[in-house]
Amino acid sequence: MLNSLNDFDSTEEIFVDTNIFLHHAFAANQNSIAFLKRAETRSLRLYTSTLVLEEMICKLMMQASSNFLDRVTTDHIKQFLQDEGNRQKIMEPVGKYLEYIRTLQSICLQVLDFSEKDMRDAVGMISLYGLMPAEAVHIAIMSRRKIRHLATGDRDFTVVEGITVWSPG
Repeated sequence: MLNSLNDFDSTEEIFVDTNIFLHHAFAANQNSIAFLKRAETRSLRLYTSTLVLEEMICKLMMQASSNFLDRVTTDHIKQFLQDEGNRQKIMEPVGKYLEYIRTLQSICLQVLDFSEKDMRDAVGMISLYGLMPAEAVHIAIMSRRKIRHLATGDRDFTVVEGITVWSPG
């Protein structure tokens, strides 16, 4: 089931997917921005994972790299990062956004680790629902923690039984 993220106003826990943070970071979706703003001022109970943070940092680095590189590929970014000055240029916006994440952690966000068992469970989720590995890990973590709500712009999660998907639209 898919619901509007604008309508989520629950005391229940909600897992926040990478794209919600990226929408906020890039000012790309007003509903995602408003959701995180509400989390800053209300008693929402947000959860995410170290995998989400890794995905987010990677995308932030790619975006920052696009300001300096004609072609943004992994190899070009790796080469660009060999220079300390370039690393600072790329990591500055990443560091700023991680400060925002730390602020959320002090208010309402808990970052969950994922385990080898989560990875094994994710393989089952891939087989059952046809999810990509990172998506399946998110569901495995949610399942372990009994989190039933997911904030995401990714409609692939609507096939997963037992969760409610909240979309920024």
